[in-house]
Amino acid sequence: YSDKETLLADALDAAIEATGAKLPAEIEPGDGAPNALYEYLAHIDANAAVYRHALGERGSAVVMARLRERLEALVRDAVG
Repeated sequence: YSDKETLLADALDAAIEATGAKLPAEIEPGDGAPNALYEYLAHIDANAAVYRHALGERGSAVVMARLRERLEALVRDAVG
């Protein structure tokens, strides 16, 4: 890796990618949130210090942008 920001962004991307792989192809209204979403939220909770550092006041713009992009794509794909 060329820098710590890229390494961190790749690690957070991997967590989102794993969540996306577990999501059903379609989510119908009234089905409730998929279990994969709860697992991802548990991951964020378990790694709150990392996310706080990455997304906080002195966080990395690179990491924030990549995380936002991946989350938006995940939601867009899920609600189609």
